[in-house]
Amino acid sequence: MKKICYKCATEIKDDGEFCKICGAPTARKQVETQVVLNNICPVCHTTYGLEFKFCQNDGEMLLPSEALLPSCVLCNTRYPKEVTICPKDGAEVSYNTKVKTTPAPKNSSTVTNTPKKNSSLKIFSFKGRINRTSYLFTVLMYCIVNAIIIANTTMSNLGIAIVVFSVFNLLMSWILLAQAAKRSHDIGNSGWYVLIPFYGAFILFLKGAEGTNQYGSSPK
Repeated sequence: MKKICYKCATEIKDDGEFCKICGAPTARKQVETQVVLNNICPVCHTTYGLEFKFCQNDGEMLLPSEALLPSCVLCNTRYPKEVTICPKDGAEVSYNTKVKTTPAPKNSSTVTNTPKKNSSLKIFSFKGRINRTSYLFTVLMYCIVNAIIIANTTMSNLGIAIVVFSVFNLLMSWILLAQAAKRSHDIGNSGWYVLIPFYGAFILFLKGAEGTNQYGSSPK
């Protein structure tokens, strides 16, 4: 660490005991020993010995003289009034001590400009886990919409009904497979298990694994 003159902030490049610019002592020990410990009145600044507690002029409680001295904004070391630069770290010596702060750690609550994925598209994904309620809701919606389409099908709109029915079932086939795979993940099984006949109905009644498993955190 380079040596800095506490008074004029000049860098000391040799082992001299005094600064060549202002003549101040360069040794850290010499600077620190200049702080004289005694008690002082914060109002009239009269100094007293350490055995005195109150000022005889105004009755104010005395403070240690060190408390009224300027300090380094980094290490908070107290120095005599004529010291302007801390010889330890080269920082400013001031009466208004700055509080050292560290950057707040980033966390999930930090607002960023990163676009979030649309949660409505998760029903098409085969990744993650869902609970029994979400899976049951998907199955019920599939059955209800199909029932509505069939109930409103007549000979006059048969062609349109077939197209709507086909498109809806094609879309729902993917969604049902994705939801069943995630329900299987919640139990702790592979998503490929949904290819087993009647497995999709069987997982409606199985309880999901507690806590986090290899497929993600619990959806509960």
